[in-house]
Amino acid sequence: MLSLQEYSKLARTALKLSRAMVVSPELKSTEGQRERFWVAPRNRMMTPDMFWVIRFMVNSFVRPGDLRQLKHKHVTVVRGQNVYLRMNLPETKKHDKPMVTMQAAVQVYESLLRHQKMQGVGGPEDYLFLPEENDRNYALAVLGFWFKWVMREAGLATTDDKNRPKTLYCLRHTSIMFRLLYGQGIDMLTLARNARTSVQMIERFYASSLDGEMNVAMIQSRRSGKLSK
Repeated sequence: MLSLQEYSKLARTALKLSRAMVVSPELKSTEGQRERFWVAPRNRMMTPDMFWVIRFMVNSFVRPGDLRQLKHKHVTVVRGQNVYLRMNLPETKKHDKPMVTMQAAVQVYESLLRHQKMQGVGGPEDYLFLPEENDRNYALAVLGFWFKWVMREAGLATTDDKNRPKTLYCLRHTSIMFRLLYGQGIDMLTLARNARTSVQMIERFYASSLDGEMNVAMIQSRRSGKLSK
């Protein structure tokens, strides 16, 4: 997972790169030079999509693969006692129930939708991210490339403490962990179902690095009112 500080720095760096219209370096994941670069010239310059992806994933629990197929017709803005996005995504890993997001995802979605409407897209059948790319596997690969680029530019470690590369998937990991760390009385079953996974998967993989000191405030919390004798 990313810490709050790392997440904030990552998002700021993505926004800065897109606004500065910087061209990406032709680097392999091993930092070596390529003779032929696989990213098309039109994708060498980062768009605001990367900034939106970072914030959207951390506030919506989606998998990177969901970004590939997520269209505007799958998203509904709900405004009531709570404000959130309801996402009726295509079935993934035998899960087909709607997902709901954090309130911050609404602002991200409405920002990208306004931007896309100005570009003549943003209809029900248009994709949320990189809608101009018809090859959706390529679109997801571009987002993965941009993510590594932003990580390097932000000065963040591109591997974890077990030397595994950090990919877009760490944003989903961060989303789930932020709820476990900062959500008030979060119910594990509800979280798992909303993230289209299982409690066992959260305990085995996502929360495997969680320890008591990371959530010491909850460990020390007390119920309100007097205890019955």
